[in-house]
Amino acid sequence: MKNDQKSLTTPILVVVIVILLIVVCYISFRNSTPIVLNSNNLKNTDWKTYTNTQYGFSFQYPPYLKQVSAAMEGDKFVVFLQDSTAANTIRDNVVGKSLEVDYFQKAPMAKSEFVSSVWRHSSTDPYTNITVNNNQAVRYEGTDTLRGASEESTQGYDHWIQVGIWGTQGSFINIVSQSVAKTQAQDQFSDMTWANSISETVQLK
Repeated sequence: MKNDQKSLTTPILVVVIVILLIVVCYISFRNSTPIVLNSNNLKNTDWKTYTNTQYGFSFQYPPYLKQVSAAMEGDKFVVFLQDSTAANTIRDNVVGKSLEVDYFQKAPMAKSEFVSSVWRHSSTDPYTNITVNNNQAVRYEGTDTLRGASEESTQGYDHWIQVGIWGTQGSFINIVSQSVAKTQAQDQFSDMTWANSISETVQLK
C-alpha cells in the first residue's frame, strides 16, 4: 500500500515542480522586458512621421489624422492635423479628432510658470510630471462642454490631453490632442490612447 502511495506521489510532485518552474520563468522574462511606449515601439505600425528639419523636431501620429497647416504663428511654429473624415476644421468644433503641436525655439516660460498660467489648461487643473525621451514634461487631461454661438446651446463635448515638453537645449513643445463628440457619453468613453502615444514619440533639441 505504501509503495502504491509513493508511486502516485512522485509523478504529482514532478508535475507541480515543472509548473512552478514555468511560472517563475514566465514572470522573470516578463519583468526583464518592460514595454516602453516611444518612437522605437511605433516603427512597426502604420503611423506617420512629421519632421521639421529647420527647427529640429519630429513626432509621429495616426494615419487617420491629416495635416491641415504648418506655419509660423507669432513666436511659434504650429502644426495642425485633424481627422480626415471631418468636413471642417476641429477648431470650429466639428466632431472628430485633432492634434495641434506648437513648437517654440526658445521656451516662453519655465515649468513653474506654465503650470500656474492658463494655457489650454487652467491654473487650478491637476497635472502629472512626466519624462518624454529624457525631457522634462507635464501632462493634463480634461473635458469641456462646447457652446454654440448663443452660449446656451451645447455644440459638443471635448475630451483633451495637453503635454508640455521642455527640450534640453531650451526649446519647448506644447501638444494638444482632442476628441470632440456629439454626446457627453461618447466624450467620456472616447479612446485617448493615441494622444498619449503621440507625446512619447516627440524628438526635439
